[in-house]
This record gives sequence, structure tokens and C-alpha cells, in this order.
Amino acid sequence: MDPENLLWYADGRFGAEQFRLTRNQQALEIKGTVIGEPEDALTLAFEQFRLGTFTNFLNPEEPLASGTLDGFITVERPLENPGLQAAFRIDQLEAMQLALGNFSLDAEASTLETYTLALALKEGLADLEFGGTFQADDQSSFEFELDLQRFDLAQLPFFTDSLISEAGGHLTGKMRLYGSAEDPQYTGSFALVEDAFLVPADLNAPFRFSPDPIQVNREGVKIERFRVYDENDATFTLKGNVDTRDFDDIRLDLVMESREFTLFDLKRGEQELFFGRARLDLDLAVQGPLENPDIRTRVKLLRGTDVTVFLPEDQVDVVERSGVVLLVDRENEENLDEQRQQELLGGASQA
Repeated sequence: MDPENLLWYADGRFGAEQFRLTRNQQALEIKGTVIGEPEDALTLAFEQFRLGTFTNFLNPEEPLASGTLDGFITVERPLENPGLQAAFRIDQLEAMQLALGNFSLDAEASTLETYTLALALKEGLADLEFGGTFQADDQSSFEFELDLQRFDLAQLPFFTDSLISEAGGHLTGKMRLYGSAEDPQYTGSFALVEDAFLVPADLNAPFRFSPDPIQVNREGVKIERFRVYDENDATFTLKGNVDTRDFDDIRLDLVMESREFTLFDLKRGEQELFFGRARLDLDLAVQGPLENPDIRTRVKLLRGTDVTVFLPEDQVDVVERSGVVLLVDRENEENLDEQRQQELLGGASQA
């Protein structure tokens, strides 16, 4: 550290002079003044700075993040009409033991109200670019574009808490975001490519995905055709729309169908609760509000289906005590409670 270094604070004012910390090849520098003048600016500059130096203070036993930081962040006019200038890069960024890649950010205030942002992540979890402009005015208008060149599906098990045991391929897509804070708009398209697949942990069977695009915009999600293949190339197909114009009342209009689809083929011991093979034909329609949709389905178990289910011992006595099965008329739901009472009274009189 320079012996002439100085950090000072008085009456709400702040300044830094010759304040530079170095260790080996790392350097952290603070410079500038905040005294209520139009030319006020405070800069934080980094050279080969290791993120772990910060994050180890928060969790010394297990680092939250690591990487090498180079660049600067400058806050202009911090006390009035603050502006931001930033240009930095983090190489080999890692968070929670997940390799994210090389991260870069460039941001500047071209005017007092107009901010420009360019962000990129490369050579790791994803290859993506995100950038555009933001107006810090009454409407808070903005326009940004996302170019997701690649998201590595092999990392899905990390995010799914053991629900997925293996995955591969990439997610790719583009999206435009624009409008204002009160009326945000977006439109884009995404697809799974490069032989994308996943293996649900409970089923232990690979499912491959077609590269069919899925369209998204402020109106909702549009799926013209999305296909899933089992290991014998039988197809499960999803079509339809999800209406998101009102996020408090999301509505579904989806159709799913499959023919000779193998849901699982498990040997004894591969799963704790069941084993065997399940092949089926399926026709399923889901319509209405997300919280209470109308579901109509036809399922046909095909020749070759042979499934054994194990009942946990702590539930055996509960099942054995459940001796009443009610059949109700779903076409006349207004009389559902009355039907239940009649079934129960009838059973009691016969006893």
C-alpha cells in the first residue's frame, strides 16, 4: 500500500486518495470524491482480483464464488442523479461449485437518463449475450435482446435436486424485451438441440427431444408441436397454448398424445417403489385455469405392460382400513355431496 494513501469522511462527504491494496498480482483501488459537486465520481478498480477474497468472509468453509476479476465500476454523482459506468470481466467464474464460464459486463450512462448495457457469458454453463438500453424516466422504458446461443443441459441435475439423473444437449433461443415498467413486452423462440435428452431419476429411462421451437410472447406460450421420444423411438407429442396475458389467471389449452410409448422399463431393485415395464397409448386434454383445469384423458395399457408396486409397511394398515369406494357422477357435480351421503347411509343400513 502507498504510504501516502488516504480515506477520509466528514459531514457526509467522502474521498479516497492513493488508496491501493496489492497482494502478489492482485490489486484493489478506490479513488474519487463525493462532496456534492456535479463532477463527483467514485471508482472501484480491480486487477487480477480473486472473488474468493470477498466471498470467503461470508462463508470461509465453502467458497460461494470464485474467479479472477479485472476492470472498474464508477458511480457518478452518487448524491444526486447518480450514473453508472462499468467495464469488467470475471474469468473462470464459478458459483456454488458450478462452472459458469467467463463473464463480462459493460455499462454506461450515455445521458443523465439513458443507460446502455452489454453482458456476456461464454465458455461454460452457457454462451449468451444480453444487451440494450434503459431510460431512467417516468415511464422507465427499455429495449433489450437476449441471444442464447447455448445452455448446457448436462448441468440440469445440479438444478433439479436429484429429480434428473442425467441430461445432454443444448437449449438455444432468442428473445426481445421492450416496453415500459408498467407495460413490459417480450417475444422469442427457444428449442432443444444437438440430440437433447434427459433421464428422470425415478424412471431410469432416457427421453430424447425434438428440436421443435416453442414460441413465447406477452400473450403466452405457443407450442405447435413438441415431441419426446422413448428409447424405441415411439413418440409423445405436446401441442397447444398457455395464455399468460393475466399472470393471476393463467389458462391452459394443451393436448398430449402418445402411441406405444414406453414410460419405463425397470428391473427389480432399480427403484424402491416399483419395477417392471409400462407401455401405453395416451390421449390427454388440459383446458381452463392453471389452478383448476379441466382434464380429460384416455389411457390404454398395452400388451407387454407388467408392473409390480411395493407398498411401504408404514402405510399397509392405513390402506387396509380404507374399505369404502364411492362412485360419483361427475356430469352432475352439484349433487356430489348428496351422492356421497346416500352411498354412506346405504352402506350403513345394509350393515
